[in-house]
Amino acid sequence: MLAGDLATVGAVAVPRLMAGQTMRVALRGALAGGRALINPLVSDMKTGEAQYTAMGKDMAAGEDAVAEYDAVPRTAEEDKVWQEARGAWDAWRVKQKAVMAACQEKDRLIAAGVQAEDPRMLAMDQKCLAASMDARDLWLVAYNALDAMVDKDFGEAQVTVKTAQADSRRTQGMVLMAIVVGMLVALALGVVLSRSITRPMTAMAATADKLARGQMDQSITYQSGDEIGRLAQAFRELIGNLRDVIGNVLAATEKVANGSATVSASAEQLSSGST
Repeated sequence: MLAGDLATVGAVAVPRLMAGQTMRVALRGALAGGRALINPLVSDMKTGEAQYTAMGKDMAAGEDAVAEYDAVPRTAEEDKVWQEARGAWDAWRVKQKAVMAACQEKDRLIAAGVQAEDPRMLAMDQKCLAASMDARDLWLVAYNALDAMVDKDFGEAQVTVKTAQADSRRTQGMVLMAIVVGMLVALALGVVLSRSITRPMTAMAATADKLARGQMDQSITYQSGDEIGRLAQAFRELIGNLRDVIGNVLAATEKVANGSATVSASAEQLSSGST
């Protein structure tokens, strides 16, 4: 789910927000340019050309943003909001081009040497002002529609980001839990393994100590196929060998004792006979 939320933010939310913001910036730039063009005090041709260029760039950037937003996936509700905003944008764009056309017509009169007091120039000033007011009304509609659309997109993006953050926290919690469980399992295995080694070793050490004190009745019952098991088997064989050696020693000692007793008895008999 986390990957899906991040993909939604990167592929949908961010492109829509950027496109919507670009359209709003284009609207503000075109508004400022239009005000400068209809100002009767602005009659410098270079200033006018700069305004036309700036407005053209703003409107071109806005059109690119419209295409970008139009290509992003939307739900039916989101598409309804977008279609309203785009319709307002298209209507404003037509009126804004009319403003530019009227102002360019005025510029041609200026270039022809028509003075500001000339009725034709006054009429063009009125025409430019009327076109600008028409565009201004539609500009407000378009800007408000885009503003509502961007605010809605931003709110949905925030929800998606918060969901992704929540998913991230859950994932981090699961990973942390898995690490803790893994450490506990490893610790438990270590304890079990340690005991499986130390217990037989402790038992064999105790047996060796008793053997050293002469307690030959010891036995080792530990059985396994590992090194400790082979050591236990070696201890068993050693205990058996020690028992055999001690048994042989005891038997020899008994024989010597018996022989000594026989010799002693014979000596006593000989001594009695001689007297």
